Amino acid sequence: MKYYLMTSGTHQDDGYFFLGSSPEPFWEAYSKSISFENHSFVLESDGKVWKLCIPSVHTIRRDFTGRVNRCMLVFSGACADTSENRQTLGLLNQWLEDRAAAKDQYEMDSLGKQLDQTFSKEWVDSHHRKSGKAGSKGNIDYIDAKLREICSSYHEFKPSSHSLDGSLSYYGAFTDKTARQQCMARASELVLSQGKGGLAAFINLTSSEKGITKFTDRALKNGRFQGCVTFLVENPEQHFEGLWRIPANPVPNGNATERSGKGARENTDTVLAIVVIAALLVIALIISMSSSRPAIATDESPKPGRNDREKSGSGTEETMSKNDTEQEKHTSTVGAGGEQ
Repeated sequence: MKYYLMTSGTHQDDGYFFLGSSPEPFWEAYSKSISFENHSFVLESDGKVWKLCIPSVHTIRRDFTGRVNRCMLVFSGACADTSENRQTLGLLNQWLEDRAAAKDQYEMDSLGKQLDQTFSKEWVDSHHRKSGKAGSKGNIDYIDAKLREICSSYHEFKPSSHSLDGSLSYYGAFTDKTARQQCMARASELVLSQGKGGLAAFINLTSSEKGITKFTDRALKNGRFQGCVTFLVENPEQHFEGLWRIPANPVPNGNATERSGKGARENTDTVLAIVVIAALLVIALIISMSSSRPAIATDESPKPGRNDREKSGSGTEETMSKNDTEQEKHTSTVGAGGEQ
């Protein structure tokens, strides 16, 4: 395995750079959906080699303006079921749980405390002032040994029984424990198994359906791996248990997202209930409108023939008796009411 550490010193001229050797910045491919100054992670695998970046671990140190000094940790290794790989997964899992339990984004987690104890303010400042020697072999070996020591302090990660379809992509709420467990289960597959390329991540710049499907589409098409995407978002538009299943070919407007697990069944029941209620309301409205129409007048007496109506309408029949004339007027009136 390889270990890398980026951080800044406390002086005005100190910037962020890697203390030791620098890895390939693979995480930058996801910069449209991730702010690397805030809590997030990216784990990428091509089925042979995995790479993990935790870009923002807060420390107790402050820069010259009083802002928190952050550490970026990067790990990489061969895909295999080894104790070292499982301990690195244990570190990632514990960091995720610490961040989920934190009261705010500035609360220290166990990983940040370990980094402060291992790489003191004086040590970091000293190496920033000697930046020309930052990549020396002795410096690289020291950082490698210390980060290896930190990783070995974590329990070997054993994924829960939450299984996911390896041919599909998923996303879920970072605040939901089941979603975190399922995401870590996918992450462990990417690290511990060969041939299962893909991406596991925690993104923090988008939470809308449209943004989520755009991130998935970009990740699947960037050519960095052959596989699927599983990720967590900070504040999704809908809060639910577990992960949502994303189609293999995401729709840009997000209409095709489908939920998996218990939450899906509950959502389906809710939609069905709404449809039934709407249908009942429509039926009730139709019945109400029908009952409010005026009744159609009827008469069982024989209706006059066409010739009789024409004669009555023209007033040219002079031989009709008075009673016949009154009857004809009544029949004409009723007939007119039946056509309205």
